[in-house]
Amino acid sequence: MKKEVLKFERDPTKELNNYFEASRQKYFPDIASANINYIFRTVQEKDDEGRVVVGSARKLPNKDRDLYGYDFEICIHKDTWKNASKKYKKRIAYHELRHLHVKFKFKIKEPMVDTAGRIKIALNQHNLVIRTFIEELEIFGPTFDQKEAIEMVEKYLKGKKKKIKRR
Repeated sequence: MKKEVLKFERDPTKELNNYFEASRQKYFPDIASANINYIFRTVQEKDDEGRVVVGSARKLPNKDRDLYGYDFEICIHKDTWKNASKKYKKRIAYHELRHLHVKFKFKIKEPMVDTAGRIKIALNQHNLVIRTFIEELEIFGPTFDQKEAIEMVEKYLKGKKKKIKRR
C-alpha cells in the first residue's frame, strides 16, 4: 500500500503567523479586518516558466469563509521558508499580503460587507511583468531573477532612446 503524503500542513511553531502578522501590522492596516489562514505546502510546485512557487494567496469561497472563519489563505512552500533568511521571510510575507484587498465604503474607513455580513474582499494582481509590486521593489529591492529582467528592460529602453534620437 502506498504511503499518503500530505501536501499541506499547519505551522505548529507559529513562525509564519508571526512574520505575516508583523508585516500586516507594519504595512497593511487596510486588511486588519480580514481573517487569514497561513499554511505550508510540503510539495514543490513550479509556475509556467519552471520557477519554484514560493507562496500563493487566494480568496476563499464563501462556503469556506462561513465554515472556517477565514477570508484568505496564504500558502508557503515549507522547504523554501525553512531555508530562507529573516530578510527573505519578511519579503515573502510582504509580497503575499500585498495580494490581499479589503473593499471599503467610499470615503469611510469601514469595510464593505455583503448580504451575509462578510467583508468584501478581492485579490491584487502583480503590476509589473517581473511578477511583483512596485512598492515591494521600493522596500526590498529586486531579487536576482528580477535584476536580470530589469537589466533586459533597461537594455531595451536604451535601444529605444537611441532610435528616437536618430529620428
